[in-house]
Amino acid sequence: MTEMDDAFQYTGPPNSPYKYKDLTRRVVGALRDGPKTRGDLVTLLGVPRTSIYDRLVELIKRGLVKKYPRGTGERKRGRPKVYFELTTKED
Repeated sequence: MTEMDDAFQYTGPPNSPYKYKDLTRRVVGALRDGPKTRGDLVTLLGVPRTSIYDRLVELIKRGLVKKYPRGTGERKRGRPKVYFELTTKED
């Protein structure tokens, strides 16, 4: 079983209203198209930010996703956006 397959076995907290396996697949599928912010994933998947972030944290712990800030560019204020992308570990 690969690390990615193992990530899909985690079912999440017992009281969660979301199916973790399905949400994991959806998050990974969205990230296959390239790096995304948590806001991008919320918009694409229609799932609350905290649920998305919980899955991202689990995938980061397993080494399947990495996160990194991307500079604010011309803007001098505000936080840089944080992007998430798949690592090559799933190969």
